[in-house]
Amino acid sequence: MQDCILGREILPQNMSPILGTTYEYYEEAVGKVKVTDIAYNELMYGDFEKYIIAGITRNAYENKQEPPLINSQFIRHGYKELNPPMSFNDKSQRLLKYLYDHGGNENVSFELNSTIDFPLAYAEPEVFSRIVGFLEKNNWIDISKTHKVGSMASQRVFMGVELSIAGINKIEEDSSEIPLISLVEQRIKTGNVAVDEKINHAKDLFLFLAFHAGEPSLYHFSLKAF
Repeated sequence: MQDCILGREILPQNMSPILGTTYEYYEEAVGKVKVTDIAYNELMYGDFEKYIIAGITRNAYENKQEPPLINSQFIRHGYKELNPPMSFNDKSQRLLKYLYDHGGNENVSFELNSTIDFPLAYAEPEVFSRIVGFLEKNNWIDISKTHKVGSMASQRVFMGVELSIAGINKIEEDSSEIPLISLVEQRIKTGNVAVDEKINHAKDLFLFLAFHAGEPSLYHFSLKAF
């Protein structure tokens, strides 16, 4: 049986018993997958955001989370609710964050195979290789050695990949800020309705003044302030 997202072969021992209309299996590139029989066939033969969906399942597996149930609604619109990275820059930042979260902040060294690990960046193999090169060019990662594993230039294994000090700082600086839009949408709840109304009114007033002041520094707030 083939994986419906990328078309890779599933080893028999990695296929769970079929229960009802849902298939469950593991494949090293996409991680653990739960998909309805209808969505399975749609993904196998249809034109969908397969690399994005592969990124969602692989990252869920790496983060020890249950994968989403992939059904017809998910492959058309539902995946967007998980806010996956769509642009090259966002995919690059997501891979950098993955390295940080999985030990890069503690000097853990990684081996990245562009023929297997590309879903970590929600990208196809060729784009994944360019993303790794982009991170290195920005001095956010260091790579000890690169080894070709196929005839195509993008088929490479990046060995001894480590986050640089600049890469660690990049992630920590980005993580310390909350975008203004998230504060606008967030409502404070303390359990006391009267107190909640006063706090949210004051917050809304502050954000209104910040917006109209046009002061860039007011658009982001340090988590340390909360």
